[in-house]
Amino acid sequence: MKWGTISLITFLMAFPFGLKGVASSSVEVHGILGDTVLLPAPEFTGTPFRIQWLNVTSGKSTLILRKQWNTPSEDSEKYNILNNGSLTIDNLVKEDAGNYKVDGHNKSGAALFKETTVTLKVHDRLPQPLLIENCSDKSLICQVEPSSSQKLKVTLFQNNKLKINQEPNHANGTWRWTFQQSSLVGKFKCEIASDHIKNQNEKEINCLGPDQEKELQAWIANDDLKHRKLPQPPVHAVPNQAPQQQQRLPLVRSEQHQPGGPPQPCPRPPQRKPPRRMKEGP
Repeated sequence: MKWGTISLITFLMAFPFGLKGVASSSVEVHGILGDTVLLPAPEFTGTPFRIQWLNVTSGKSTLILRKQWNTPSEDSEKYNILNNGSLTIDNLVKEDAGNYKVDGHNKSGAALFKETTVTLKVHDRLPQPLLIENCSDKSLICQVEPSSSQKLKVTLFQNNKLKINQEPNHANGTWRWTFQQSSLVGKFKCEIASDHIKNQNEKEINCLGPDQEKELQAWIANDDLKHRKLPQPPVHAVPNQAPQQQQRLPLVRSEQHQPGGPPQPCPRPPQRKPPRRMKEGP
């Protein structure tokens, strides 16, 4: 069995299914073309032995599927009976609409519940609505172009909270709802409904006012500074202090050169003469 999207199910019941073993005089289920739908069986007590579903739309009973717990289950690409007795129908088509009957018995042959009839209605899928925001006047438009002129109901949610539930305007084959909001910041959802079926569209919108825009820009700038990295020094770093350069001492020439001639010897320092000795008398 191929599982698809289980469509919205709406029950119109003459009794709550919580009352075990009691039959329903009227159960109505709504499905969407192409989806999977579930037809519920009444709750029961005890161990089931056999549960079967029949199509009784044409006035005669046609077996859809039977499940018997002591034998292998019947294979079907379209139908499946769950352990609680409910029937799933895959890939809904218009011809699946109609009346279905379910009955079940235990091993001794006693009925698990009274025979119950379920009416299935199959609907066209609603188109997905389009969300259009206008930040200049803080308005939000939800529009949809349905395949027919069926009347739709719209509900607007902001951050999963109900905001507006109102009737649309219809012009040129388009349904349009215009919402004036004090704040267009957050997650918005436009949901349309008609004949027990729904469709929706979600969109993240961020229309900030002038003051909010400045605050956001300041916050972004401040956050950017926090994460900005300082420049790293090169691999071969220059020492913080360069070694002091040694002062060059002037060269002391040991010899003076005169142009055009051989080098001259350095002059000797003048020698001091010894003092004269005085003559002794006769």
